[in-house]
Amino acid sequence: MFRIEVVSEIFTIFVAMETETDQQMLPTFGLGMGKSERLRHKRLVDRLFREGKSFYAYPLRVVYVVAPAEKAVGSFKSRHIPEGGDAAERLRRMNIESLQMMVNIPKRKMRHAVDRVRLRRLVREAWRLSRVPLRGHLSDSGLSMSVALLYVSNEKLPYRVISQRMTHIMSRLEAAAADAAGKGETQ
Repeated sequence: MFRIEVVSEIFTIFVAMETETDQQMLPTFGLGMGKSERLRHKRLVDRLFREGKSFYAYPLRVVYVVAPAEKAVGSFKSRHIPEGGDAAERLRRMNIESLQMMVNIPKRKMRHAVDRVRLRRLVREAWRLSRVPLRGHLSDSGLSMSVALLYVSNEKLPYRVISQRMTHIMSRLEAAAADAAGKGETQ
């Protein structure tokens, strides 16, 4: 009982320490990463590895595909697609975001499940914190992007390294999305 009281007092102290400037610095949208942002549909994953382009940003290999939202909707059977609205809205009603990702840490690279889970969490966290500009650009241009992040290193790298590489990955993906939006073509 004493422990709960101490924790609640500490929490109230931290809440009291927040100032207006701290509130102004926070984004107005959520930074959470829900199920709708995870690449989990078999048809989308198959299309990603069949038609996608790739590049390396050690310790990750990135496979991506940029397409108009209509093409993403078209990869589902017609009975699963809701009626009405544009393609981006129908994707949202199907609980699919315009930017989806998956992480793969092969057992061949990391033998222990604990290490694989930790690296998967680090990669997802770096993605979650740096995806905001790309997400906004895709929703503005009516494109959808599927991304697979494949861990290729044999060693456990710290979060700092993964985060630095993720900023490089995001800049490359933003350039690919801008190029696809400018050309009006799919990749």
